[in-house]
Amino acid sequence: MAARRVRVLLVEDSDSDAQLILHELRRASIDPNWVRVDDEQAFRAQLNSGIELILADFNLPQFDALKALAILKSTGLDIPFIIVSGGIGEQVAVESMHGGAVDYVFKDNLSRLGAAITRELHAGDHRKAGTRATQESAARLEAIVRSALDAVVTIGAESTIVEWNPAAATLFGWPREDVLGRRLEDVVIPPDGHDAFAGRIAGLVATPEDVPINQRIEVDYLRRDGSIFPAEASFSHFKLGDQRHFSAFIRDITERRRSERVTSARVAVTDCFAGAGTADEVLLKVLEVIGVGLGWDVGQLWVPDESSQALHCRCQWIRPGSPATEFIAEQASRRHALGEGLVGQVWASRAPIWFEDMSTASDPAVVATAARAGLCSAALVPLLAGSDLVGVAEFFARQR
Repeated sequence: MAARRVRVLLVEDSDSDAQLILHELRRASIDPNWVRVDDEQAFRAQLNSGIELILADFNLPQFDALKALAILKSTGLDIPFIIVSGGIGEQVAVESMHGGAVDYVFKDNLSRLGAAITRELHAGDHRKAGTRATQESAARLEAIVRSALDAVVTIGAESTIVEWNPAAATLFGWPREDVLGRRLEDVVIPPDGHDAFAGRIAGLVATPEDVPINQRIEVDYLRRDGSIFPAEASFSHFKLGDQRHFSAFIRDITERRRSERVTSARVAVTDCFAGAGTADEVLLKVLEVIGVGLGWDVGQLWVPDESSQALHCRCQWIRPGSPATEFIAEQASRRHALGEGLVGQVWASRAPIWFEDMSTASDPAVVATAARAGLCSAALVPLLAGSDLVGVAEFFARQR
């Protein structure tokens, strides 16, 4: 099949990257009649109705693809615009599609560039023949949003949900058909966060339409099952007809938060041992920084007595204001022989134990006193020095 002659405008500052792109065009039976530009002035000078295709790197030292898209849009020219970049995020990709790009291809995977160009050239031919360009663009945008790994939620100026991608359905537990037309805050914002959310929406609405929002906000969100989780949200805005809309890109950061808390607690423990103080003062501080840092209400350290026949409670920490004072008073007088009670079990097995629900624990005494104190979860960890067990750390929390 004879190669198709195509006039191509390359927005690219690297000659080697340009040659790689042209090689992919020729492999796709496209004979490029091309010119390369790398700044706004040259782009404006070369942009005309004879250009059939624009391939643009996303970021150049003196120019960028979004600016080129805005210039192209202002001319009213119908020229397929494909971003060929070293890597852009999903949010930037969607914003580019809103700006008029028809596709984006990563430079480390140029193998699909030829197919994308062929598709868009054919699409351009059909548009010129009177086919429905608006529907095609919407379908491409929908495909990107539907396949996004992050939850993508689109709302109107009154925070009414108008779009809800599959990732949002998975993250929040609500199918699309159950949320369209409802206010976003009524679906995913905890009741005590409604006022703050309303303020954020007001701030978005007050942002001029031609000004990028560029906000990244960490917010607690609500799932359908009532659970609350931390997420990172970023926003962009666009217009459909005369209506202004906002897209929120939402990512669950539960694991990131947990990792940050664990890292902070680990550093705090190291600082405790590096500081001055008696052994008991240091150990009590260790229980405190772990308890505060990881969300526990009670921390206890059990160590062998002089005969090494039982473990006794050497130090205890309780979160200020906790109603568990009776619980730690009862625990302070207990002794655990090898294999006896939860502490003795950890001593014998040298393996940690975790109870999300304390009622399932096999130590009736501690279960009963913990229940009276409102403590419902626990973790016990053996402390080893080489092969020697030197103690058992035990933590309780009022939340699961």
